[in-house]
Amino acid sequence: MKKKILILGLACLIFMGAVKYTVLHQIAYFSGSEDDSRNTETFTITTHEWRIWWATFLDEEGEESNFQIYVYKSDGDLVDVAANVVGKSNEFTTMRGKGDYYLKINTGQPYMITVYEEKEVKEEK
Repeated sequence: MKKKILILGLACLIFMGAVKYTVLHQIAYFSGSEDDSRNTETFTITTHEWRIWWATFLDEEGEESNFQIYVYKSDGDLVDVAANVVGKSNEFTTMRGKGDYYLKINTGQPYMITVYEEKEVKEEK
């Protein structure tokens, strides 16, 4: 039954000439070594839902260390802890709320972080 309703809804959208979907748009990118704990520059989020994706790697000696991402509003208020892992990791956290943010990165291992917004795209026929 749910499948029939979904198909009917998609058919209505196609018939009406508009299809909506979301895409991820890169807002910011940060990377560093095992001794690169820092606060990032401020970035602006314009959509309600956004993601912080990270990848961490073992240090030069092949050792695991702690990796943390704290999310702050630009006024210094802590919003959330997006990551708190040890060792290799490749994950993301979904965040909510428009505004200006920065990240506080605490790490003992190399990392890459990308911030994405979810943007709705509407295709017209």
